[in-house]
Order: sequence, then structure tokens, then C-alpha cells
Amino acid sequence: MHQQKIKFKVVERNYSFELPILHGKRKYLKVKYDGNLPPINGDLKGKTFSHVIGTSWSLLENLIIKKNIKGPQWLRISGVEKPAPAYRKSWCVFECCADYENIHKLENETRPHPPVKVMSLALKTVRINNNWEIANISAIKFSKVDTDKNVEISNKDLGMSFFSILRKIPGMNIPRDFNQKASKSKYKIRVEESEAALINNFIAQVCEFDPDIIAGHDAYTSIFDTLLNRIRKLRTPNWGKLSRLRKSNHPDGASIFRVRYATCGRLICDTFLSAREFVRETDYNLTHLSKSLLNERRDDFDVNSTQLFYRDSDLLLKMIDHTTQDAFLTSAIMFKLQIIPLTKHLTMIAGNSWARSLQNARAERNEMLLIHEFRQRKFIYPDKFQIKNEDKLLFENDEIKEKDNKKKDKKKYAGGLVLEPKTGLYNDIILLLDFNSLYPSIIQEYNICFTTIERPPANNTGKKQQEGEEEQNTNEDVDFTQLKKRENEDSILPKVIKNLVQQRREVKKQMKYEKNEAKLQSLDIKQKAVKLVANSMYGCLGFSSSRFYAKPIAATITRFGRQILEESVIKVQDKMNKQVIYGDTDSIMINTQLQKIPEAIELGNRLKKEINEKYKCLEIDIDGIFMPLLLVKKKKYAAMKLENLADFMVPGNKNIEPKFKQEVKGLDMVRRDWCPLSKNASYVVLREILSGKSIDEMVEGIKMEMTKLGNYNYLASNLFR
Repeated sequence: MHQQKIKFKVVERNYSFELPILHGKRKYLKVKYDGNLPPINGDLKGKTFSHVIGTSWSLLENLIIKKNIKGPQWLRISGVEKPAPAYRKSWCVFECCADYENIHKLENETRPHPPVKVMSLALKTVRINNNWEIANISAIKFSKVDTDKNVEISNKDLGMSFFSILRKIPGMNIPRDFNQKASKSKYKIRVEESEAALINNFIAQVCEFDPDIIAGHDAYTSIFDTLLNRIRKLRTPNWGKLSRLRKSNHPDGASIFRVRYATCGRLICDTFLSAREFVRETDYNLTHLSKSLLNERRDDFDVNSTQLFYRDSDLLLKMIDHTTQDAFLTSAIMFKLQIIPLTKHLTMIAGNSWARSLQNARAERNEMLLIHEFRQRKFIYPDKFQIKNEDKLLFENDEIKEKDNKKKDKKKYAGGLVLEPKTGLYNDIILLLDFNSLYPSIIQEYNICFTTIERPPANNTGKKQQEGEEEQNTNEDVDFTQLKKRENEDSILPKVIKNLVQQRREVKKQMKYEKNEAKLQSLDIKQKAVKLVANSMYGCLGFSSSRFYAKPIAATITRFGRQILEESVIKVQDKMNKQVIYGDTDSIMINTQLQKIPEAIELGNRLKKEINEKYKCLEIDIDGIFMPLLLVKKKKYAAMKLENLADFMVPGNKNIEPKFKQEVKGLDMVRRDWCPLSKNASYVVLREILSGKSIDEMVEGIKMEMTKLGNYNYLASNLFR
């Protein structure tokens, strides 16, 4: 290989993954060579060796794993040298060089983490000569943001300030009285002669403020993609100062890689991406999220009309206000969803990079957590898969992605059990029982791990196989007779999940006795982060692009899930003589044939005891009470759900007034592509169905509401004809 700096030695390591290598402890040749040299070909084979593992492990990953660094934390770096100005690699105020051996994490360090500087961005574009150019950039700067607790945007300690940059448009003059009116604005507005000057001014603002985090709604595919395209078109010389590292070549490739390259050393918080992970909404555009999360109205802006705003000072100020409001709403959503502290704690649990947590890289988060655990036990962990189109994974439409995944995953292995629903309208109390974290609990209950399940080896390198080698049939059904469970191994996966469950239990225990509001918020963020990691752990086993993809193990878990649900249904129907009207993966709906909530809860507690007595780690609990319930088909229902169930669950609580709220799951009326008229009509009909009225009154009510709606539309159609 012509490698000059190379070291090697024979070591003992464990292996329990999917390559055709014998599992257990074996001797391996450990090879180390200089990080400046290119990686060895991962497909390399020879007469004295069959596989090369570790060629995809990056230098950053090696540093994080080998030094056991888990998220942002204090490090002690000794023996540092300050480079000469000509050899500086960054724009940072302080830069030093240190040897790998002199970097150590500080254990049990109690000093608080330093605050970060955050800049929230929004921009407007204008069409000039068939090109979309930047007309206005607005930003809000927060000079002191705590990364460990929830922050309100109204907090004066954030050090909030504004700026907005406007450029002139060829052939149009800025209104004469604009500067006078702009001087009275609450934020600083700067007018530039051209788009190039606007971009240069913005880069100078970024360089001066030096933000640790840049926030934007749809930051990757809208804000930064537009900005980088215009920078390249205009050949802006100082574009590299968007990054903290000195850059010379313009970034190529898909938008996410370009943005990562251009902003290296800063974190990008995309509220569009984060909202998709942390909240369930029908739409994730800024207008919808502002209304649903902040109860703030945002008017949509037609970018085709940007030039019209340049005709009048008041209109131009209105456009700038709209851009600034977008930056403000973006930061308000970021603080509302606790994105900064939550992703930080996710990173500290999993031991990945904070930048990747902000990009919703859930599979990678779980991978890094497992890598930390396996390496500590002297295991060789799998190589990383090369994802050709990461943008598609991050930004594609949820519904299209779900359909595509179903096509790809078809026949790989059977998933969760979905019972055939007994459709209809139920006016009695329907009890919803749900297994807490079913798949993580199954892993613990049955001691399922790479080290405890023997399975036939498979070529899972994620790369093209050599010519002449037969491709493995991934659609082949899993033969469970070939799986042999070993009971006496040091099972890692159950221990990882057990530790996460115990962490969350400890944090929730602290929350019960914590009186300080700030500390309580911090604890709540921690328990949410632990819950997210624990509940997504199964996903990396069944995700075919994951390093830890293991179809037999994933299929084993889902098989136990189906078996547990079936046994629970039998117990409810045979021992309690109650009808199960629906079940989906980890939950069952039971027709109690009761009208009183306390009686239904008492029944639920008896069912819990009957089902839970068989298991050590698995636990079913009362998750909801519906009355009435309209069950349409699989994964489609609507009901009035009891909101204050927790009050009824407290022993001794009497004379509690029930509060019900409408809940809709899977019905077409919640689809994003349905027009508002159809949605409104559907909700009107549903409100009548769930009103508790008699059938005749219900039908009459629906007729009346539809007549009103029809008359209104007839009137509107005549007005606008």
C-alpha cells in the first residue's frame, strides 16, 4: 500500500455482528497509520486475511470513541502550541495545536457549561433576469443563551439585538423618505447598493458576532442553499468567514454537505427539521407552527411580489418587518421546543456530535451510543454505511417517505401485529391499554442482544459484492429455528436500555422533590432526552442502512411483540369477558360496556395486574379513556378522549369533573393535502357524530350543518363569479 507511517500488532477482540466472521473472542491484526494518508480500501482481501474493518471510521469518530467523549463537556488539553499566523487553520480568536495523547476529558467536573451565542436568520428573494436573488436578510442575535435549561424568548438576559440588510434593485430607486422612516425602526436597517454588497455586509456581521449556533426555518434547503448559490454566482471572496475554519474551495454536492462545509465550526439549528422530530403536526411550515405552537399569526408572503414593495417606504418597511418577524418566530419556536438543551442532552447520552443531533440523525445517535458501549468491552464494531443522498433522508415528504419505506421493507420481516378492528360507533367507555416502551422492554425481558442470539453470518458491508459472489436474498423469511439464544453471555443491548430506563426513573424521582423552577425545567429536558433515545433504540436494528442492522434480531423482537399482544387479548376476552375491539403493535382497545369512569379505571387496574404478572420488565398501563369512539378501519379512528385522566387515577379523588377533547388519528381530514373546506366539513360532521346525541338527532344535526355550509358556498361562488 506504500504506507510509510504504519504500526501493527496482534490483539484479542470480540465480534458479534453480521460479517461472515466467527463470533466470540478471536485474534485480530490491529493496524495504525497516519491520519493524513487516504483510507485503505474496505473491500481489500488477501491470502492471509479475509476482511478489513474500520476503514470508514473517521478521525473525529475515533477521537470521540477512544477518548470516550460524550457530548459537550470539559476537556483538559496539555502540551499545546500556538501556530504561527501563516499556519493558522481557523478564524478563531484562540487557536492551538495539541497531540492526541494530551487530550483528556475531565471526570466529575461540576463547573457550569458556558452560554452560547445564537443568530436567527430569515431572508427574502426577488426575481431579476430569471434569477432568484437575495433582496433582504434579517437576523436576531442572542449573546447569552443557556444550553442547559428552558429559555423564554422574552428573557432580558438573552442580550437580544436586531439587524436587517436591504439591497437596491436594478431599475428601481429606494423611496426618498425611506431612510427617515427606517431611522425610527426598533432595529438597525442598512441599505446596500447591490446583492454582492448585501452578502458581504451579512458575512461581516456573522464574523463580528461569531455565533456558535445559527438558526433558521428550513435552513438547509431554503436559507443557506440560496445564500451559497448566490455566493458562488457572484464569486464572493470572503465567503469562507461563514465558517470558523479557513476555506478556499467552494463546496460541491448536495445542500446538506455544502452547508456543513461552509459553516464548519458552527451549529445549524433548522426548526423545520427539529419540529418534525419533537412535535406531531399536520404541517411544518412556519405559518402553521407559529399558530399551533406560539398562537401567533403569520401572514404568508408571495415572493413573486417582492418588487412591488419597493414602490413605497411603508410597504418596504412592512416587507422588512415580515422578514424580521420570520427570524423572531424561528427563534421563538426554537426556545419553545427546547431544541438547544434537548439536542445537547441527546448528544451527551449518545456520545455523537451535537451537529448531527440537530439534524435528526437518530440512527447515527443510536449507533454511537452502542459503539461507546461495545468498544469499552473490547468489541470490534461495524463499519459505517455510505449514504449517497442524505438530503433525501432529511427533507423528503413524510408521506412519500413512508410509502417508499414500505416498498423497500416489504417481506424483509414481519412487523407489529395490527388486529382487525370491529368497526362502528361506541358510546360506552373504551379503555386504551398500552405497553410502556414495548420493544425496549422486550429486549430486556428476553435478554435479546448481538451477543446472546446466534445467527447465520451475512454480508452486511453495505457495498457491492465481489464478482461471482452470490447476492444474499434480503427478502427471505427469517427462520427462527436457526436462532439459538445463549443465556450466559454479557448481554450489552439489554444493559444499555436498562441504564437508560434507570436514568429516566432517577431524573423523574428528582423532579418530584425539586422546588426550583429552573432546575425542574432542566431535569424535564433530561428525562425527555433519555426517553427519546431509549424508545428509538430498536430502530437501528431494523433500519437496513444502520451499522447495527440485524434482521434476525429485529424479527425476533417483533415476533415477541406479536405474541405478547395476542396473549393479552386472550386474557382480556377469556378471563375478564370483555371485548377487544382493536389492537395495534403495543396497545389494545377494550369495550368496557360501562358509563362511569371510576368503574372503567378499576377494570383497567385489574386487567393490568392480570397481564403484568407474567413479566419482569414488560408493563401495560392505562393510556387513555374514550367516550364515544368512532372506529373506521385500521389506524383510523376518532374519539372524545378524557383529558384529566391523571386526576381520576389518584386514589381518593372524588367529585372530579371529566374533561374531554376530540382526538383524530389517521382520518383523511388530517392530511396536509386536503383543502380547508373539506377539513371544515369533516370536522363539522365528526363533531355531530361524537356529540353523544341519538342517531336521529345526529343525522338531523349533520343535515343542518351541511345546509349552512352549502348556502355559504353558494353565496360565495356567486359573489366571486
